[in-house]
Amino acid sequence: MDRMTSPKVDEYLAELTLTKTANTIESAKQILAEYLRFSRPTDIRAGILDYLAWCKKKGNSDRTLAHKRVRVLAFYRWLGHSVQIPPIKVRQEAPEAFTRAELDKMLACAGKHQLLLEVLLKAGLRSTEASKLTFGDVVDHGLIVRAAHAKSGRTRVVVTPPGLIEALREKQHQVLGRPEDRIFLMNRHRILLIVKRIAKRAGLDPEKAWSHKWRATYATTLLHSGLDVNSVRLQLGHSTLGPTMRYLTGLEDSELQAKVSKVWAK
Repeated sequence: MDRMTSPKVDEYLAELTLTKTANTIESAKQILAEYLRFSRPTDIRAGILDYLAWCKKKGNSDRTLAHKRVRVLAFYRWLGHSVQIPPIKVRQEAPEAFTRAELDKMLACAGKHQLLLEVLLKAGLRSTEASKLTFGDVVDHGLIVRAAHAKSGRTRVVVTPPGLIEALREKQHQVLGRPEDRIFLMNRHRILLIVKRIAKRAGLDPEKAWSHKWRATYATTLLHSGLDVNSVRLQLGHSTLGPTMRYLTGLEDSELQAKVSKVWAK
């Protein structure tokens, strides 16, 4: 592949805008830019393998490597090349969630960002989705996540507790927000920074606090409380049950016993 491939990347990304979300396009753009800077081989397969080996050496996780493999191969398929690269096995580990004690500490130290944490916890939004939320997206029974900001590329309504809706409408009243105004004036990177600062303030390790951990806490809380998997899938905006099942971690023996006893109680 020579330097003339760069315009092809632009053409490919332009076509992606017809079917993919902004997040997917940005991810593909970053990965292909990295790949093009790293290698422009005449042997495509060897070049991709070298690229993935380089990424692994610099510390990329297996999940990240698998994602990069998919993006690079998709580009080559679009170019008309059939390249065989072995799949990268990703160990399916249960996503980490906050404990109740950790949540209480962070919510107590949230200060002016209390409402942001409440949205992350009680709506399970991705940080990008939360950053794009407008006052017009707040409806009587929940929050509208627009297709343009959803990873799945589909609009969904996330059902939330009435108290959260009331708090968001109160904020709109306080700031005289218009329906098109964003509720949280920050991007996903700013949200991550805020989460880490609050964790540090709460006496927790900021390295063990990240935005998506709130989403994992939301999902595991719903599942462990007995909400069916498909309903949780719809709330999270997953296209299939597979990603949702990752949050269905094992219950403690005592908790499981209590749930089983409740099912068979007369």
